[in-house]
Amino acid sequence: MKITMTFLMLLVLFLPNTYPQDYRQLNLPEGGVARLGKGRLRQVLYSPDGSRLAVQTSIGIWLYDTTTYREVVLLTGQRNWITGVLFSPDGKLLASANWDNIVRLWDVKTGELKGALTGHKGEIRGVAFSPDGTTFVSWARDGGVLLWDTETWEQKGTLTGHTGGIRGVAFSPDGKILAGASEYWTVWLWDTETLEPKGTLTGHTGGIRSVVFSPDGKTVASGSWDETVRLWDTETGELKGTLTGHSSAGL
Repeated sequence: MKITMTFLMLLVLFLPNTYPQDYRQLNLPEGGVARLGKGRLRQVLYSPDGSRLAVQTSIGIWLYDTTTYREVVLLTGQRNWITGVLFSPDGKLLASANWDNIVRLWDVKTGELKGALTGHKGEIRGVAFSPDGTTFVSWARDGGVLLWDTETWEQKGTLTGHTGGIRGVAFSPDGKILAGASEYWTVWLWDTETLEPKGTLTGHTGGIRSVVFSPDGKTVASGSWDETVRLWDTETGELKGTLTGHSSAGL
């Protein structure tokens, strides 16, 4: 599997430029003549149906056709560091988070900018869709966590109660709970209907970097700067176990 993925990455990055439209001419800024290089690679992800590959780079987001692995479009317009890229569950939209405090929504088929979500007061760190695709969440460096209705793209509300920045969030498989990883050593759990806190999971001795639910939704795993992964019971909030042995906190 590792060899296959390595080959795929090399194929994507070094395909010969024999396409009808040369990538060096895609979405050039006004006055630009040609683009040299494709930018530094940061993130790669497949669309839900596997038909598109999004490659986040320092110059924009490339969308590839996975049948031919040719560039379809280059998404540009982000004026700052791109911090996250995510397909919607139906694969029709691509959301990109940015340090200019804006979330941009792109049409995956055409590459057209469909909208921009504003309201954050700090650099946006990441984005996530609920499992059913009806809710979208974005979180920022200043601790702001905003929920959006994906039908209207209006704000549904703001999650409150936590202190410090949120590093990552995760929806439960049924979409009823949202977990947030706080830099202040705590995992927060919110009810996605009422937007009220359901509880907190404490025990880490360092800032928390990420959270994820088990497939059955009964367990939440959290990774921390304290070099441990802790497993929590979703219903009771009790610590089920601690995974140790890491020699660093990671990125």
